[in-house]
Amino acid sequence: MKRRKILYFREDEVATILERRLVKEGYRIWPKIGIEDVIAPESGGCLTAREKMYLRNATFDFVVAHNNEAILVVEFDGTQHFTDRETIERDTIKNRLCMLANLPLLRITSTEIHEHEDKVTALDYALVRYVAAGREYPAIMQEIKEYRGAISPDSSPGDLAVLFDPAFHFSLRCRFLGTAEVRERLWLNYRIHWESGAADQRPSAKYFCNVSLVAAGSLRREDFYTSRKRATVRRLHELASKPIFSEEVEASFRSWLPVTTGVPVPDGFVRRWDKFYSGEIWFPHPPGISFFDITETFVDYLALRAVERWAKRTIGTGPSARPV
Repeated sequence: MKRRKILYFREDEVATILERRLVKEGYRIWPKIGIEDVIAPESGGCLTAREKMYLRNATFDFVVAHNNEAILVVEFDGTQHFTDRETIERDTIKNRLCMLANLPLLRITSTEIHEHEDKVTALDYALVRYVAAGREYPAIMQEIKEYRGAISPDSSPGDLAVLFDPAFHFSLRCRFLGTAEVRERLWLNYRIHWESGAADQRPSAKYFCNVSLVAAGSLRREDFYTSRKRATVRRLHELASKPIFSEEVEASFRSWLPVTTGVPVPDGFVRRWDKFYSGEIWFPHPPGISFFDITETFVDYLALRAVERWAKRTIGTGPSARPV
């Protein structure tokens, strides 16, 4: 007999991130807990014999609980979760059980726990947004209500739609954790200004940075949302000229989960929205964790980091660094 490890591969890294972002907020983290300890089947339910057996025998990687109730499941998926037929089938059953129990399920890969130079990960960011959503949304909704009452009755609804979108305001308040730090370094070390930067900085800026969308959607995998953007830098007084730096970056995060009990192998002919309308997929995102918002904000950070790497190589450091 020998003792077994509780956490495998990089699950200990996931546990560390969960604990540092959630425990201090009053949440508890339970690793390797049985699904049947979290989800109770109802009499007369619609589970198959295979699903009932899986419910009794399988475990969740991590369960996040608050006030003694499970509120979020986090699963770490290695490469076999995308290539092995039996693993995919088990994952699909787990997705379906969580959907039926109305229990949000966050599936992550090594991408989400990769630590960047600012000592943050995409999972850190997702969890910060999750906690912040409960804190920020009531105030955001009140502000929208007050603004709605103050607008002119002849205003165009289409022009104001984004201002009434709470997710838009929340994303403005909850940027990726390292973005502000990178922008501050770009300004202090290289005098690089950006489109939404402070107006009083522009007169003393030397360069202008812009991040623009190149493509977005299911560019890499059908069940992942990908955003590809281009970061460019121009001399401030030569904005119409060719950029002195240009680089594309991209990020991808899982946008939906399959919930059919068969093995969900895309055949290349069934479109995602056909699956959505037929009830074969699920968008299980908990408050604050939207695949679209996470991806778009994260790729902005990656673009600014690309600019910073270029600046370190080319310009030097400090506000008096040599011009390019």
